[in-house]
Amino acid sequence: MSTCIIILISYLYVYYLLSSYRQRDRGFIEMLERIRRGDKHDLAALNQRCSGAALKSSADRTPDVVLPTKIFTHKREVDSVNRNELQKCSSGAGGAPMEERVYKASDSGDARYHQPHQSHFPVKPTITLCIGAQVMLMKNIDVPGGLVNGARGVVVRFIKETNSPVVKFATGETRTINREHFSVQFGGRTVASRAQYPLDLCWAVSVHKAQGMTVDRVELHLRNVFEYGQAYVALSRVRTIAGLKLLAPLVADNIKAHPAVVQFYHDIEKTTNRM
Repeated sequence: MSTCIIILISYLYVYYLLSSYRQRDRGFIEMLERIRRGDKHDLAALNQRCSGAALKSSADRTPDVVLPTKIFTHKREVDSVNRNELQKCSSGAGGAPMEERVYKASDSGDARYHQPHQSHFPVKPTITLCIGAQVMLMKNIDVPGGLVNGARGVVVRFIKETNSPVVKFATGETRTINREHFSVQFGGRTVASRAQYPLDLCWAVSVHKAQGMTVDRVELHLRNVFEYGQAYVALSRVRTIAGLKLLAPLVADNIKAHPAVVQFYHDIEKTTNRM
């Protein structure tokens, strides 16, 4: 019996992207690059963003304005802010009370994937909204129009006939949001599905959920950073440093990069300098 051995050799190509499309200001871009590598020399400049008024105007309390995004490191802080703001919204704090609308998902398939402690679906089984609620889109529904996963908006009204929420997005577009279908695939087949409105409350969001977001105004609380690169991810969500507000001063321990990441950039620079 003869044996044929086939050896497959794969090559790993590393692409180092040099252009920033979220930020345009060279000084801010260079600051973020240093923070990504764990450099702490910009702490003083960053902490200047703690002083001064919050990133709000008198118009920010009207029901159709998308407020600055608050980003926290821990989900419990996010849930507390969203819960309190929804209560204020529905109770009429600062204005007329707004009626809450509760949306329950329609689930089918394997019940194990619908358990509350599971995270197989990006949308929650129950969503509570009111006019003025700050929300985030949880699914791409119009990519050319900028209505993508992570897009921020505010609920401005409800369609009487269908009860569907109408959201004014930060892009300026106002869109009626309908139920969308989400599914869990396993072994090439759908094992569970959920029909729900693709929205989540977003007065506040976690650093983890903010990945991929681009915002014009952001308020950050990063004193409880617990992971490598967490501060960089949060800081780099905003387009300009003028749109950045720190809710608490940063300390040196908040800026940290994984040693492997630092070594990676060192190797890249060394290779580039040889060329």
